[in-house]
Amino acid sequence: MPQKTRLPLDRLALLAFMLITLVLVALVMRPALHLVSVNYNEGWSAYHVRNMLAGQGLYWPPDAWVVNNYPPLSFLIVGAIARLGFDPLMAQRALSVLAFAACVVLVGLIILRTERDRFAAIAAATCLAATITVNFDGAIGQADPNMLAEAVMLAGLWLLLRAPDSAKSQIGSALVMGVALFIKHNIVTLPISVALWLLVQDWRAAARFVLTGLVMGAIGLGVSGLVYGRDFWTSLTTPRPWLLVSGIQRAVLFLSPLKPFAVFGLVAAVIPAGRGARLFALNLAIAAPLGVVQLLGRGTGVNILFETIIAGSLCAGVVLARLPLLLGSTWTRLALVTAIGFTALFSPEVTRFQKMLGNADLTRQINETSAAIDVLRAAGEPVLCEKLVQCYWAGRAEIVEPFNYGQKILTGHMDQAPLVQRIAAGEFKAIALEGSADSHGASLYFAPVWDAVLARYRAVPGDFGKTTLFVPR
Repeated sequence: MPQKTRLPLDRLALLAFMLITLVLVALVMRPALHLVSVNYNEGWSAYHVRNMLAGQGLYWPPDAWVVNNYPPLSFLIVGAIARLGFDPLMAQRALSVLAFAACVVLVGLIILRTERDRFAAIAAATCLAATITVNFDGAIGQADPNMLAEAVMLAGLWLLLRAPDSAKSQIGSALVMGVALFIKHNIVTLPISVALWLLVQDWRAAARFVLTGLVMGAIGLGVSGLVYGRDFWTSLTTPRPWLLVSGIQRAVLFLSPLKPFAVFGLVAAVIPAGRGARLFALNLAIAAPLGVVQLLGRGTGVNILFETIIAGSLCAGVVLARLPLLLGSTWTRLALVTAIGFTALFSPEVTRFQKMLGNADLTRQINETSAAIDVLRAAGEPVLCEKLVQCYWAGRAEIVEPFNYGQKILTGHMDQAPLVQRIAAGEFKAIALEGSADSHGASLYFAPVWDAVLARYRAVPGDFGKTTLFVPR
């Protein structure tokens, strides 16, 4: 009588890790299917695409109340999709979901290429998906260029590691990574890591990679400058305040669930392994501190740490592939994949299962957003929104981009008085601010704006969540 084939415990643990992660990914993607705000950047990005398609400039002069401090490529890609009849914001959300999936697949393919271990490849890919889903759930399906840039950057790494000693791979990788930097310009740790990694092995290969990247960057910047003029340069260098204490506090909070990656990186750096392991460990060693530095900038988001998560997931793949060869296969794999799955899914610092599983919260947000949109749509032009996506969905023009407008005020490059005067004159048909009329909330605007609004406008009754809507008295 034939014996029944039983699934080994290590594979069973990996399967459980994958299934739980898939369920959580599906849950956190739900807001992206509805008219609710996932992130401030969504309205900012969608407005730039809409304005571009309407024939307005993609970049604005230094004294403008609207700022675009990102490279042009993501807007051009989303604009091309929108020209097919899709809404720019929803198109970018869909693109972000696809980019997230591409990042997960590419991490698996890179480990499969360097370690020749399918189990480790799947586990590393799942580690990436789970870590982002549980700790930074708003990133999945967010209308923001960051995830797309990460996917393109990983494609460049995969291209290099297919044949790392090949000049064609080195040049091709530099070109692809250069494209990623024209989607999001501060994702720099992987090119730096690759350049240093190549330098240790062959200075000619490193020179080839770096020079290709520099030429690519110079051509891209030159073309952008010719197309968009001086405003491209001044927009890309828009000043931003640095907040040392609060930046360090945020870095500690956001990095805390990623502590296991430090162990994976250390093991990957010292364990007998292929060349890729050293690159992944080096990338993690560069990405984490550089992420902390960038978090010191006012308003920088947690997506700054995605490079750290990617590098840590690659190191986890190396550990899963190599340690079982030294310590014994099945039980070591079981222990490692269980540890990786547990730390990725159940980090004690940031656990959002209640938020993920709750339908009531999402329904409430949908109703609140819909109510705000109805008021703004009925008010007429012009209107002023702190949460830009509300004015975007209401079909209203963008008057002020609050965050970067505020950065200009804080750095002394902008005077708030003209906006305050327009508010005091009752020019706006409706104003949507974050916070309450009693407390002034935690607005991106500053006290003079709230004072002018409260003096000239009255609050609209209704449930709009954290948003307070005002209309003239």
